[in-house]
Amino acid sequence: MIITKKLNKIFFNIIIITILFILSYLIYIQYTKTKPSLEPSLEPSLDKFKDTFTCTMNLENINPKFADEFMKYDGRHVACGPCQNATLKINVNTSTDNSNPIQTAQITSSNGVPIIFPFRVNIDNIKTFFCFE
Repeated sequence: MIITKKLNKIFFNIIIITILFILSYLIYIQYTKTKPSLEPSLEPSLDKFKDTFTCTMNLENINPKFADEFMKYDGRHVACGPCQNATLKINVNTSTDNSNPIQTAQITSSNGVPIIFPFRVNIDNIKTFFCFE
């Protein structure tokens, strides 16, 4: 009788230890599957460097002498205004007509929304509108 009580107690302890081992193993497996990696990724995430949208500025009838000046702003990050936090894309269409054609600027966001450029087209006004330094 005493021997059977000791065997029952030993058997019960073995079952409890086995159950605890299995539970801890299952928790470990679940934790390693869902745990985010704490190690830094070797590949940088490009999402951090993408702007939320782009603004495309189409300049028409620009004097060819100034086309390169306008293109200096192509690909720059916009700091303020209706295109804030966007990347500026500039398309310059030059004019060889010497009769002083009217220069125009049309801005469109990547969502297709037209944006009004309220100034006369020149380098300083573009710098002011997009807050370039």
